[in-house]
Amino acid sequence: MARSFHYEIAFIISSLHSLSKGIECGPVPQYPRATANTESVDFGTQVSYTCHKGFQTIDRNLVTKTCKTSGSWEPSDMIECQGKL
Repeated sequence: MARSFHYEIAFIISSLHSLSKGIECGPVPQYPRATANTESVDFGTQVSYTCHKGFQTIDRNLVTKTCKTSGSWEPSDMIECQGKL
């Protein structure tokens, strides 16, 4: 029983991986005063942003986006870098 369950899980994971191949999210979003760490647009890619020297993010928790199966970058919020106070 456990072996059958293991094979079913492996099949599901393999199927999901196959379905996700070829999914692209379009160009990596660009934001003023910020640099993205990658140009990859493939499903599962996670892009991190760094504010240019002298700037910092308004929301420190919002510095990454991930290419999702929907073909969009999420979260959709804009990365905002403002001058340091």
